[in-house]
Amino acid sequence: MDNDETGIKEAKWLRDNYQIIPIIIPNKYNSKDFSELYKNNDIKTIKKYIIETYKFIKDYETNTNNSRNEEDSNNE
Repeated sequence: MDNDETGIKEAKWLRDNYQIIPIIIPNKYNSKDFSELYKNNDIKTIKKYIIETYKFIKDYETNTNNSRNEEDSNNE
């Protein structure tokens, strides 16, 4: 989604309705979408962002899975 008000709302809607992890490009990259990210930044910066995003997703999944597993074990 674009990094504007509409894009942020859409990303939140997808998260809430389909459990899709929202990925919004931080303002420090001066880009509202991935094409601008490519245009406005060098490849080293883009790779750094991709690695940061990958780590964010892994942490998000780990925390989500742990909390779900805890809920399941409490109901047994």
